[in-house]
Amino acid sequence: GTFGALAIMTVISVLLGQVLHQLDELIPAGSTASKIPFDDVIAATLLIYFGVNTIRDAQGAAEKEDEEKEEAQEVVDQFAEEDTFKVILSTFVLVFAAEWGDKSFLATIALAAASDPVGVVGGA
Repeated sequence: GTFGALAIMTVISVLLGQVLHQLDELIPAGSTASKIPFDDVIAATLLIYFGVNTIRDAQGAAEKEDEEKEEAQEVVDQFAEEDTFKVILSTFVLVFAAEWGDKSFLATIALAAASDPVGVVGGA
């Protein structure tokens, strides 16, 4: 379930990144705006922003660690009682919903807009 959700999210984000790249290509060649690679600027800005936020979030992570471990154990205990298909489906839906709009999703969009989409999918 997890692998499937992440694979589909990667493909969706790469497709969205390619749409962003194509929109950047629609800017008329003679205009001053066409000289600015907006997809590259957006990609760099998002990666720097997410990097800084990740570092800031990591500073307060130790305080939440025990609480998150307890919550995770409760969820694992619930899944132990269910059948395999329900677990896989639940995992797929949970991961898909959690990743939608996540910084890795947005970063993949930005990278796909500025880079080779096959390389982005392979790297993800």
